[in-house]
Amino acid sequence: MPAPIDRLRRFRPTAVAMLGAVALVGTSLIAPPPAPTQATTTTTTFADGFESGTLAAWAVSTGGSGSASVESSVVRTGSYAAHFTAATKRNAFADARHTFASPIASATMGVDVYVGSEGLSHYNTPILRVFTGSGVQVFSLYRQNQDGNQVWWQDAGGAYHRTSALLPLRTWAHFDVTLTIAGGSSSTFQVAMNGTRVYDTTTAALGSSGLSTIQLGNQMKAEYLDLYVDNISVTAGSSPSPSPSPTATPTSTPSPTASATAAPTPTIAPAPTSTPTATIAPTSTPTATASATAPPTPTIAPAPTSTPSPTAAPTPTPVPSFNSDPSGQAMPVGDITVNGQAWHQVFTDDFTASVPVGSFPSAVSSKWNAYPDGWPDTTHNGTYECSQVCSEQNGLLNLYLHNSGGLNMVAAPVAKIPGADSSTWGDLLYGRYVMRFRADSLYGYKTAWLLWPESGVWPGDGEIDFPEGDLNGHICAYMHWMGATSASQQDAYCTSTTYSGWHTAVLEWLPNRVTFYLDGVMIGNSTAHIPSTPMHWVIQTETSTDGQVPAPSTAGNVQLDWVAVYRPS
Repeated sequence: MPAPIDRLRRFRPTAVAMLGAVALVGTSLIAPPPAPTQATTTTTTFADGFESGTLAAWAVSTGGSGSASVESSVVRTGSYAAHFTAATKRNAFADARHTFASPIASATMGVDVYVGSEGLSHYNTPILRVFTGSGVQVFSLYRQNQDGNQVWWQDAGGAYHRTSALLPLRTWAHFDVTLTIAGGSSSTFQVAMNGTRVYDTTTAALGSSGLSTIQLGNQMKAEYLDLYVDNISVTAGSSPSPSPSPTATPTSTPSPTASATAAPTPTIAPAPTSTPTATIAPTSTPTATASATAPPTPTIAPAPTSTPSPTAAPTPTPVPSFNSDPSGQAMPVGDITVNGQAWHQVFTDDFTASVPVGSFPSAVSSKWNAYPDGWPDTTHNGTYECSQVCSEQNGLLNLYLHNSGGLNMVAAPVAKIPGADSSTWGDLLYGRYVMRFRADSLYGYKTAWLLWPESGVWPGDGEIDFPEGDLNGHICAYMHWMGATSASQQDAYCTSTTYSGWHTAVLEWLPNRVTFYLDGVMIGNSTAHIPSTPMHWVIQTETSTDGQVPAPSTAGNVQLDWVAVYRPS
């Protein structure tokens, strides 16, 4: 399953959850030294042990089945604690916020938390979130679901950092977060759990605006929540000055600094080979048929500002036999050898079935799964609703992206590849993935078709994305490094090719390289930091992760003529 991530972040991307995802950035996992001792005069700005029996000091927001209450069943001290719950259902959320009279530049925040139960692995349980006066996140401290009780935090720039803390379920723990905001990447950020320091840095990215609002619970919708909170306090004016904890040196070579808006310099500009086909609208009224087990994937990280220079390699060899198809290029049939590498074909789909809207993937369940209806996509600007988006007609898999009932509806079909492992997804270790596709130019929507690690460990176990890009933009490819400690550690290859017109994308993943071809031309070849754990293939189509939000009137199609998957022989 895609790993969970804290969704308040920069987006490239991507994944995870929301994906979802997680990162280990310059933080030692050795036994930490004692928590720092504060050395200056402080002022308690806010404190609440919930002994009033109410949440009167908080601005409470809930939706759907979400609830925020004060209870006496599970408490750390005294008679009461706050309890936040939400189910994995559309519009369910619960949070409480307290806003200070003026921004705070330096503070220590303490809180007792108890996680009663956890959700799916691509989500997390927030411990404490802090925002500026304009609503921009300063940091988020959270427990990752199904991740060995790991505690992570996300900075204002969107990067994820793992602490050395472990927070088991149904166990009270006290966290102290001490910070001093200095702008850029010069802020101090320290975390202690039960009096022991678990994270310490003097190079944190926390913005420059100061703390204005603290939040308990989760404002994200449809993310499972069962959190008890007690004894929260905010002490302003602290100036910590302990020596930093030892930090581990990442084993991978640093990558270029990521930018949320800049794209890599294009490496090629292949021209479209055919005229786009006519737009196809759904032929029937959707009927929801949600799959029950598949979670959404993490978001994709921003592309670096520089493009790795690929090593030239021969283009793929034509395959021996074909079937006819609407795009003008036929689906390959049979085993092949490309550049001396033998490939055994294990999966194809020419989409010749007739599957109306509302019947995918149930009508083709031997070949396809999909993220279940109701899951939010990477940015939460879209909702996975394959039952109202996906169909097979006229020899095409059609994803009709549109807004209905206030929801931007997207979809993420997942291929069930024969011979893969027995997990829900069917993961392979290495492979060749070929797809024939086109899309309407739609502002606010994108593809992030990807290989996602079965382990759910992100970015540590890597990720491979192709084709990825905004549908009104250009086609790119990305390989996130094996052993990465941040989302920016990736190879990026962008082109000047748009999604209009039919294109053939080929992704080859082997132990010693990952190579990307677009319309027969190699656009990238990575030979270091190659992902080496099993991955599953997701046709993840979602809302844009670079700030574009589709208008309610925006609607159009993403189409696949055929797909083919191979294992190395």
